[in-house]
Order: sequence, then C-alpha cells, then structure tokens
Amino acid sequence: MMVLKRKWMILLIFIGALMVTSYFTFLRHLSSKVDPVDRGSSEFYVTNVTNTRVNNSKGLQKVEQTIYPSGNDGNESSPKIPSKLNQSIPYFPFAPAMKANNTHDFGIIHRPADFRFDNQDGLYLLVLMLSRASNIMQRKAQRESCLSMKVVRGRNVRSVFLLGKPQEEKLLADIKAEQEQYQDILMEDFDETYNNLTLKVLMGMKWADEYYSNASWVMKVDDDVYVDLGNAVRLLEGLNTTVKLMIGLLYHNAVPFRDTNSKWFVSKEQYIAPVYPDYMCGLGYIMSGDLPRLFYEESMSLPYFFLEDVFIGILAKRIGVTMHPSWKFIFNDGKYDRSSISQAVAVHLSKPDLVTSFYKLQMQGD
Repeated sequence: MMVLKRKWMILLIFIGALMVTSYFTFLRHLSSKVDPVDRGSSEFYVTNVTNTRVNNSKGLQKVEQTIYPSGNDGNESSPKIPSKLNQSIPYFPFAPAMKANNTHDFGIIHRPADFRFDNQDGLYLLVLMLSRASNIMQRKAQRESCLSMKVVRGRNVRSVFLLGKPQEEKLLADIKAEQEQYQDILMEDFDETYNNLTLKVLMGMKWADEYYSNASWVMKVDDDVYVDLGNAVRLLEGLNTTVKLMIGLLYHNAVPFRDTNSKWFVSKEQYIAPVYPDYMCGLGYIMSGDLPRLFYEESMSLPYFFLEDVFIGILAKRIGVTMHPSWKFIFNDGKYDRSSISQAVAVHLSKPDLVTSFYKLQMQGD
C-alpha cells in the first residue's frame, strides 16, 4: 500500500513539472512574435520630444518619445510598434552625415571696452546688436537714439555691436576709427557674410559669458530694428521666471524652404526634419542671463547652421528653454500702428533710417 502511494506521488510530481515546462515554452514562443524595433535605423525619426533635463550642457536629455516610420503620421494604420521609449538622446534634426563643427576659434579684431556703472548695481540688460560691417551710419543712428540710454528705470543697460570682418581695407580702417571713438564693437576674423550670422550670434554669446555672465538679461537684436529699452525693462520686471527663458515673436511649425532660389534655402542634406522647432524671430529676442553660456556650449555638439534664429531654436529645444511669446516684438510690412509701437519692445523697420524718427516720436509721447 505504501509503495503504491509513493508511485502516485512521483507521477503527480512528474506531471506538474511537465506542465510548468510547457507554460514557459508557450511564453517564449509568444514573445518571439513581437517584431523588434531598429532604434538605430535612419528609417525612424523622433517626434513629440518632452525635455525633462534640469541642467546639462552636453546636449543629452531624458525624453519621452513617440516613434513612427518615415512618412507615417501615427494614425490608426501605423505599425504596432512600441509607442514610448525612455532613453537619453540628443535632439538632432540634421542629416546623419552632418557632424559637429562649431569650434569657434576665431581671432578677435575688436573688443568692447569694459563697462562702468555709476551705481553699485550690476548689469541688468545687455543688448547684442547684429550689424553689417558697412552699416556705419546705422550704428551711429542707434547710438544716438535707441541705445543712448544707459540707465533705464534705475537698471543698468549696455549695448555692443557684433560684426564680421569685411574684405575692403578702407572699410576696415573706418571701423577701426569708429571703434576708437565708441569702444562698443565686437569683431572676429570670420567673413562678413549673410551665411555667417550664426557665427556673429555665437561670438556674442561667448563674449557675454566671458565678461558679463552676471547680466540678468541679454537681448539679441538686428540693427534695422527700433528698440524701446524702457518697454523692455518693464516687460522683464513683470516676469516671474528668470532662468532658461526666452521672450520674443514665436514661430511655430515653420517649414524649411526647399526652393533652391530662396535666400533661406535649406537642403535635406543639411536639415532632414520636416519642420523647424519653435524659435524666436531673429529681428530681436531676449534671453535670461544663464543662456549665453548654455547656448554657446551646446552649439559645440551640432553642425553649423546658417539660419541663426532657427539654430538658437534648436539649441533651446535641446536644453529645455521655455519660450514666452510676446506681441511686443513686431515684424510687419511697413504699416505701423502708433498705439502698438508705443508699447513695443522691438519693431522691425522697412527702412533702417526710420530708427531716429521712431525714437523722437516715442520721446514726444513720453
């Protein structure tokens, strides 16, 4: 009797082991039916990137990403692939063959003199104005109007002109004389061309970080723009956030120009993504004082891109900058509304020589 019970017990144990083995075999077979995702393939691109990085100047960010094959917009017919992956990747909208090349090791030709303040406060707003080297009279008009104010609402404000190097010896000599008189020009030895506008901006970022990293705010603006420093300071004083923030005219879902005849033509070999990230219009924008260093350092991780406002937008997305759109930055076709301009921070001018007229009107209104 005992022998019979022992045989039944052994048989039950054998049957149980067989069932467990069959179960795990079934699970392995089921998992083998799931198609793997080639995360390194160029056939996939990343959308809906949410940056959660706090402070990392190396260009890596923790993201939640939705991945779809090229040409697929994620509708119901999309292949059933994992929809979210948590991994550290850089936002890189350029073609895979594009390599980082922003060493920015140009020699300095002119450097602004050190700023001096009549009060004990530091620099509140630093204005970096991009200017074509030949625009000597335009810079003079800006100095005598918009940029003439050094203290605004009790805040220290200073301005610097960013120039590339022209080829004409006569113009170089004229700029040297201009610099000796005003001491407010920053110039490096890269060529003065439209395609080097990004170099100008990075030059300004680098200089601002090296000499005035304690500035509360930094404004990038073009020399054909009317700037109201009083309105700028009022706007900034009303903000609660003062780090990793940009304020300006926001462009959303702008697409690259693929027409080879366009001034802004960008090939798919340069920029592979179908749209640009959100960016501030290049006429003028303001950034918190921590961003010049972060932007300059981050630029080292990317290929050069000649559209400076788009390039800054790419950098902003990589490091998690908050974009604050403002209607006080105006780009128009030459039709100016006095009530809007009276409250504006920056207005693009159809004729650059209008800057003095705008300034006089504003002073009369005040």
